Amino acid sequence: MDSQKKIIIGLGALFILFLILILWIFLFKKPAVNSSTSSQNSIASTFPIIPGEKPSGATDTFDIKTQQGSVAVNNVYKLPAVQPLSENGVNFKNSQYYYMAYYPNQQGFLIVMQDPDIQTARQIAEDDFLKTLNITKNQACQLNVSLTVPTSISQLAGGGNYRLSFCSNGKPFPK
Repeated sequence: MDSQKKIIIGLGALFILFLILILWIFLFKKPAVNSSTSSQNSIASTFPIIPGEKPSGATDTFDIKTQQGSVAVNNVYKLPAVQPLSENGVNFKNSQYYYMAYYPNQQGFLIVMQDPDIQTARQIAEDDFLKTLNITKNQACQLNVSLTVPTSISQLAGGGNYRLSFCSNGKPFPK
């Protein structure tokens, strides 16, 4: 009977060590995405994967392929506040109102609201998006743009993809 108790105690100890190892892995695993908001972590699910190349930093503009043709945009990689992200992405604008990123693999833009006055923040962000890329509203509507609100900014609007308000696929924020 003593040897059976030792076996049971030994198996129990191994099981506990296994659980501790699993817990250790989940608690101390480094995130795969270098981001300042949780919305960036879902970028792969926000945009379909379309093979693309990171534009050269040498050109002033680059073309983004769309279903309606190509749209020439200012080269966001040349902006002064550029910060690299995963998947060759780049954070090219960050203000108290919004955060903007471009992901060449998805040929998509991400705009994240960072101010609780999401209506005002959206208007400021959309205006700056057009100005920064030097494009028209019509051209912007051809691009793959995800406009999101973190739940930490608005519980009511958090988690949705609202797109650009002036585009046919744009959605209003909940009231």
